[in-house]
Amino acid sequence: MNNKIHTGMTYLALRAATTLALAALGGGTAHADSNVPAPGTIRDEHVMIVKSTGLFGTKLSTYIFTPPGNGPFPLVIINHGKAPGNPHLQKETDYFWQSLELVKRGYAVINPTRSGFGSSGGNHNDPGSNLAAAARTWADDVDVTVSYAKTLPFIDPNHIVIIGQSEGGLVTVAYGERRTPGVLGLINIVGGLRSSKPGWESNDLNAFRSFGAKTGSLPVLFFYGTNDS
Repeated sequence: MNNKIHTGMTYLALRAATTLALAALGGGTAHADSNVPAPGTIRDEHVMIVKSTGLFGTKLSTYIFTPPGNGPFPLVIINHGKAPGNPHLQKETDYFWQSLELVKRGYAVINPTRSGFGSSGGNHNDPGSNLAAAARTWADDVDVTVSYAKTLPFIDPNHIVIIGQSEGGLVTVAYGERRTPGVLGLINIVGGLRSSKPGWESNDLNAFRSFGAKTGSLPVLFFYGTNDS
């Protein structure tokens, strides 16, 4: 296995998120008591998903993990957050250990790096004062990832749960208003975008309120801790 960055959401939050994924995707499909697959038997791939073509086409750096076998497997997509500073300089995370918790239960996991981050092309649009509008454009990358996943023969296109942490949580909830067929639930872990500009709390709240008004009956679970600012 190549050297990778294994950081992100807390283990406790991941376990709780895994529980919801099991419930949403159907516990009968997975194997909650399975042992960790033997080394070399799981799919561990890095691909570049084409978002747009042309002179300034954009590709998204993406990590894929699946259990042994041909599937089709129910899918979990994990959306990363944003560290302070230039997103182009942000190290990519494959969420390996978090993905392994899902893989050993029978799920495929796909972790995209959004536009403007790491080795992905494109730019990360500045949200300015309209965070909801910006998050909707960021959610285009989730849409591209879901569409790509549905073309893979080892993915079950009708059983998908999407997880996101920090800015990725905001993006996940923004994507929910599209009510994409096959997406059965969303998990937001400490979602939002903190800013040095006054009023950022209201921007976060208004964005979530806007998304929630259009999400319909799609189940969404929020995780926040007492130390989350």
